[in-house]
Formats: sequence, C-alpha cells, structure tokens
Amino acid sequence: MRQWMGRFPGRGWIGLWALLAAAALWGGHEAHGQSHWTIPPVAPVLINGRMECELGFTPGVNPIGKETTIPNGWTVLYVQGAPTVGSTRLTYARECNRSESVFIERTFGGGYDSLVVRSQDIETLPEPGKPFDIVLYQPISATVGGTYSLSGWMVTTCEDPPGSRTCPEGIYIAKAIGIDPLGGVDPDAGSVIWEENRRNFADPGYEGWQNLRLGVRALAPTITVFARMTSPFQLRGNKGFMDEFSLVRAPVAALGPLPARVEAGGQVTVTWTGLQSADVEAIGGTYALLFDVQTRHVGREPDGDDAGEWRDWVIGERDRSSRVFTAKCVETSYQFRVRARAEQPDGSGGVAPNHRYPGVWSEPATVYFAAAPPAPHSFDAGDLRLYVPSLVRDLDC
Repeated sequence: MRQWMGRFPGRGWIGLWALLAAAALWGGHEAHGQSHWTIPPVAPVLINGRMECELGFTPGVNPIGKETTIPNGWTVLYVQGAPTVGSTRLTYARECNRSESVFIERTFGGGYDSLVVRSQDIETLPEPGKPFDIVLYQPISATVGGTYSLSGWMVTTCEDPPGSRTCPEGIYIAKAIGIDPLGGVDPDAGSVIWEENRRNFADPGYEGWQNLRLGVRALAPTITVFARMTSPFQLRGNKGFMDEFSLVRAPVAALGPLPARVEAGGQVTVTWTGLQSADVEAIGGTYALLFDVQTRHVGREPDGDDAGEWRDWVIGERDRSSRVFTAKCVETSYQFRVRARAEQPDGSGGVAPNHRYPGVWSEPATVYFAAAPPAPHSFDAGDLRLYVPSLVRDLDC
C-alpha cells in the first residue's frame, strides 16, 4: 500500500488527495491507535513568508520610538527590550529595490530581502547590544484536524570581538518558531508548540543560517504562526535575521493494522503507509517521503505513569514499509507510532532554500506480548538439579 501511495504518478495526486480527504479514516477492524487523516482541502496561506519589502511593509516604531518596517501580514510583539525590527534592505540599503550594491543578509535561493532584528544601542557604549525578546506572529485559516508543517530560516550574530560574527562561549541568541493550534496570539500560552535553536553563527557543523521546522495538528479554524528571537545577554553587535518562512499541509503517515495481543514468540510485523503533501509536490525539487517509527515500553498498564521514553526505531526510511519488532520483555506492552516527513536528501540538488517539512506523530498503537507457554518435560528422580532464579532484573521490563 505504501508503494502505491508513495510512488503514485504526479498527475494522479489530485484524485488521490481527494480520495483520502473523503476517506479520512485509515485502518481496518483489527487496527487500533491509528491516525485520523483529515486532509485540508486547500493550502494554508502565509502572507509574505519570504519577508520581502516588495510585498509591502507597515511603518511603525519600537518601544523607544525607533522606526520599524514590519512586513505586511506580520504583527510584532516586544516581550523584552527595544530592538529595531524591520526589512533588512530598507535598514541597510535605505530603499526597496533589487540592487546588489549593498550586501543584504538573506538565505541563498530566496528573495531579495529578509527581516533584521538589531539590539538596542547595538554599537553604543557604555552598554551596547542590550537584551531583547521579540515575536512576530500571523494567524492562518486552517482545517480542524488537519496537519500543517512550518519551516523557516534564521541566523544570529554577535560582534565581540569585532568581526567575529559569533558569540563567546556560554553566550547565545535563541531562535525559535512556533504554532498555536488553537489560534491564540499569546506566545507564552501553554498551547504553543515551539522548536528552538541556540546554535551560534560559527558552531562547528552548523555555520550560518539554521533551518527550524515543526508539524502540528490544527485544533481550531485558525492556527497562529510565531517567529521568535531572544537575546538574554548584553553584548556588542547582537543581532539576527529571519527569512523564508513556508507553511504547507504536512505529509501524513499511519501504522497498518496491529494485533492487540501477541500470544507467543515476542515478535510482530509493524507496517506503515503515508502520503506526500500536495503542497510539497507543487514545490518540485527532489523531495522524498521519509518515515520515522518510534517505540516505547509501557508496562502492564499502558495508561499508567510508568511508560518509558519514546525511542527511535526506524529513521528516515523510504524504501521499506515494514519491519519486524522483537520484544525485549514479555507479559508486558509496547507502543508504536509513525511520522512522515518531506526532505530533499543530501546531495540530491533540488530547490533552495532547502526547507524540511515534518508531519505529526500518529496516535500510539499498543501491543501486548504474552509469554510462551512452558514446554512440557519429564522429571527423572535420578537426575536432580538445583534451580536458582535470576536476581538481575531487566530495568526495561
């Protein structure tokens, strides 16, 4: 089934998408804990996710009266401090055009602009680069139960010592994206799901722009997208840039039917299937549909408090749709869940910037593994043996 859905010819996606939207629920009578697929009928509309001044901006001022130029569609919230926020091109080139005469920090393959966040008194003694915490947000119409995936790019730099572009050890500027599936606009609400990155500009293996991504299921007719940058330290030159935010219908995945109980043998075949996002298909590039499967030991009471941590079992699978799981313990239960994600594999080329779009985890499916019955044996009184029980207990059981 996964081969049919994962490799369906491109022009057949519209019909398949409509079919799944009508079907909505995946699974057979033996299945339990399966995902409920609610396919949003239309793509989400994120206004000016590329942070382009050409698409319009709203002049304003920050808490101390400094001019700001916020991209249309976005609202800025100053949680702490008074940084200057706005179009990078308007800040450094002083006009909204496509001239390359002034270097504009932005993602490769994107547009001609980005958004810059400059700390208050960024170069002014005696206290340059004052701390700040700012949030941009945008409400988006959504389909209740539908899953959405957000991908965005940010980079932060310090200038101490001058020209270093990176922060001293122990200092960072946090970058974060978030979605409130309930559509609220309070970034500190408990319903907001966040993905944070504190890597500095020159951290080994993570130089430059960082991609942040997350997937959520909408719980209201509106969801709210957040972009946040927090500089908790006072340091000369503290600033950051945001660019290329993309919101799509997420790829979806579901587990195949699983038995509620395995009588003996301690093994079960876990299968999964999924569907690439129509919005990702429209982007083109070299996007592949990948699957991750996690497991956890939940003991004899799956709803109790003794459930273990989720552990990666299958990571980035694209060529197989099943795997045999062998239980480490018996007379106990394990849970399984699956997630789809759309990514362009390393070295495959594709479109830039290289957005990554995760889906959401399916609802857990629980399987109880019973112990095998004892093998029959005969007792020979002339062959007495001493049985000593094991005193070492597997902590996972």
